[in-house]
Amino acid sequence: MPSRLSQFVRLLPCLMLLGLACHPASIAGITVDGHSRTVTALLGQEVRITLWAVGPGEYEAPPQVTSPILAFITASYIPPYTPGGANQEFRFATDGRGRAIVHFRRVLNDSLIATVDDTVDVR
Repeated sequence: MPSRLSQFVRLLPCLMLLGLACHPASIAGITVDGHSRTVTALLGQEVRITLWAVGPGEYEAPPQVTSPILAFITASYIPPYTPGGANQEFRFATDGRGRAIVHFRRVLNDSLIATVDDTVDVR
């Protein structure tokens, strides 16, 4: 009859895999080319939205978010760095279930150049 220790040792890899599969701390994200998109994320996931623009101007940070289920973390410029325009990545934490609209405004000086509205569904 196997000992409890040997049973536990055989069961340990299965428990570890189950823990990894159920861990929601992965990342959901989309890359936006100036068009509005929808992304679905699980509660606890980080959401990353990447916006790229052709020409001058930048997207304002923080963007407007319609629901407290999505909390703004940070915005940064990310590669590839091109002379044609900047890539900006916006990171959000999911703090509840539901739907949030993220309203991005691309501005140059005080002039509005473009807007993008992305929908985030948190389940």
